[in-house]
Amino acid sequence: MVGHPYAGRLSLEKKVMVEDMTKTSVKTRNILLTMKEINEKNVTTIKRVYNAMCVHRRSQRGHRTKMQQFMLLLERDMYVHWCRCEEVSNVVQDIFWTHPDSVKLVNSFNIVMLMDSTYKTNKYKMPLLEVVGITSTGLIFSVAFCLLAAEKENIFLWALDRLKGLFLRIDSYPRVVVCDRDIALMNAVRIVFPKAYNLLCRFHIDKNVKAKCKMLVHLREAWDQVMQAWGFVVDCDIVEAFEDRVNALQVVCSPWPIFVDYVMDTWLRPHKEKFVKAWIDKFEDIAGEQYSSELSIDKEFEVIAKRFKELDVAGKVNIKTKLQEMAFPEKISINAPHAKFPIGYHPYILDVVDVKADGHCGYRVVVAELGMGEESWAVVRMNLLKELSEWRQEYVELFSGDERYEYLKKSLLVDHMSMVRMTKTLSFVLCISPFNFVPQLNLQVGTDKWMTIPDMGYVITNQYNAILVSLSMIQSLTIFPLRTQPPSNFTQHRIITIEHVHGNQFVQVKLKVGCPIPPTDILWASHCYPTTQSWISKCKTAKDMWDTLKVAHGHNESKEAMTKSQARRKRRQNKKSLNLCFMARKEDDSSSVSS
Repeated sequence: MVGHPYAGRLSLEKKVMVEDMTKTSVKTRNILLTMKEINEKNVTTIKRVYNAMCVHRRSQRGHRTKMQQFMLLLERDMYVHWCRCEEVSNVVQDIFWTHPDSVKLVNSFNIVMLMDSTYKTNKYKMPLLEVVGITSTGLIFSVAFCLLAAEKENIFLWALDRLKGLFLRIDSYPRVVVCDRDIALMNAVRIVFPKAYNLLCRFHIDKNVKAKCKMLVHLREAWDQVMQAWGFVVDCDIVEAFEDRVNALQVVCSPWPIFVDYVMDTWLRPHKEKFVKAWIDKFEDIAGEQYSSELSIDKEFEVIAKRFKELDVAGKVNIKTKLQEMAFPEKISINAPHAKFPIGYHPYILDVVDVKADGHCGYRVVVAELGMGEESWAVVRMNLLKELSEWRQEYVELFSGDERYEYLKKSLLVDHMSMVRMTKTLSFVLCISPFNFVPQLNLQVGTDKWMTIPDMGYVITNQYNAILVSLSMIQSLTIFPLRTQPPSNFTQHRIITIEHVHGNQFVQVKLKVGCPIPPTDILWASHCYPTTQSWISKCKTAKDMWDTLKVAHGHNESKEAMTKSQARRKRRQNKKSLNLCFMARKEDDSSSVSS
């Protein structure tokens, strides 16, 4: 029976073991080895294990396709991702994804990045672009991944534009990008990161040169001598000595002129500055130079002073408040932005993060909560515009008419964005996302383009399937998605928390898990789908905690008001007593004078 399919079948217990080990990412050969260690007479083959793993994954996927399952997992685990589809067939053409922790790492260690594409390593034979970063201790970490339709310059431009949107600041773009000699990728790097130095990977160069040497140098005994001469050229650390070493290489390889032409035309003449030691030595300490160079903030203060004069009173107050917080931290309360909220709520607030005040602050907060850099605020505007257009009838009913609906649509369009939408066809041909141009314009908008809560809050929750918590000194509220049901565990759902401060600014608020949430907006119950009404029961505990804090805070406010009232009454009584004493003294003085 050895080798017969019946003898190698898996029992129910073994299938459960395969499923459990698959969930923990155990390799297939180790699963089979474990099964044979448990039972030495086990004759199961590795093909049986592969089949069991495939059945398990198919059962998890259900009726969804592999791409749908992949997108579902990205949403579930809150990955930052983008994808493009063909306009006609609606088939996914390119997809970019990264983990939120990778976004934090790349903004902390952004000096050097390595990019490489793997070929024919997946079922669809699509190139996989992997971007890797390096920490200050020399460790590497994955920045992002991108499945591409082809290795063309316009497709690489799309992928690098997505990468560019992960950075929180414009001045934090990578300074050195290392890749192989992929001309399309190199051109894309030069366009997207024009100030970055593009170096070539020595490992790939040596691998290609060695393969060409074995192909063109027919004398096996000369391979080591040729590669040694090549190594002397690459490791040359003095520019003046470079030509001499190149001449020595040409002498060694003179019997094989085709190999010499390959080395000179492919590597040394066009790209020597990108991998020869004499030219790349200046990049070795580039991270140290960045921090050891003399720093100055004179230019920044000049810009602040100029901008201060151009702003209105509210803008001037905002800038002055921030400068006071930096100049006199001992005099400013750390919790000043949310000091007006219930005192018991402060322990649930982890941090309050400010964003740029240019009229897009609300959208900057949302995109930051989604794990992207705040400079990608235009992504949110375009996504919300798409949401409003696709579900027009529902939002017209929610906003009680076309007038409010059209106003919200127009508020999402800022200067140049209408023109970008009209050139959608051209941007698709170029494979450059139109909304990536907008953050670079540094546009400031009027109050008619500001985010409005709660109206825009419903669009945000429906588009990103998230809970929106809006905190304000006037009114705090919670908005749930209108169309999607709550998850089994309410605390694991994505919560976007924004706070309205100073009457003209939104800031990002980071809350602890299991924190209280304010009451639901009054319109939600009358416009949500019947299947989504269970949100109320799911979040009852969090809402009860808020009500408890609100009652306690109201009692403290009443007590404080009573104390202030008693103090005012006492001051009035003292003032009255002083007036009586003064009048009595005045009468005594007048009587003494007359006598």
